[in-house]
Amino acid sequence: MPRQGRKVNWKETKRIYKERISHFPTELWEDLNGAYLGTFDIYSTVENIEEDSHMDCFAGIILRMAREKGYTPLGVTTERKSRGVHLCPLLLDEERREDCKIVYVGKYSYFSNHQKSAWSPIASDYVYISN
Repeated sequence: MPRQGRKVNWKETKRIYKERISHFPTELWEDLNGAYLGTFDIYSTVENIEEDSHMDCFAGIILRMAREKGYTPLGVTTERKSRGVHLCPLLLDEERREDCKIVYVGKYSYFSNHQKSAWSPIASDYVYISN
């Protein structure tokens, strides 16, 4: 019988994650001013991610919380590449990616060599649905 993965309780996981990052130091939040949040969770560049939308992810939570706290991140962009080229070489308003500040907010990636971010979810953030 194939092994079945555990099901994540996303509502509780997001609540715990939000609680944890709400205590992050001011310096981490200030670093988001004028920056795009980089993640592998989406495939495009967006200015906003609505809560519980199909695009909602940990970067969306960071984006919304930062704005609620008065910080000014520009949006969320993908870190994904195809054949070595970023899927989104141009960001909002046709800005070139290399001219923009991007703060990676995800987990360690062996393939891209992105280092784990302080914003990355940790094991204790996740809540699983018991069978």
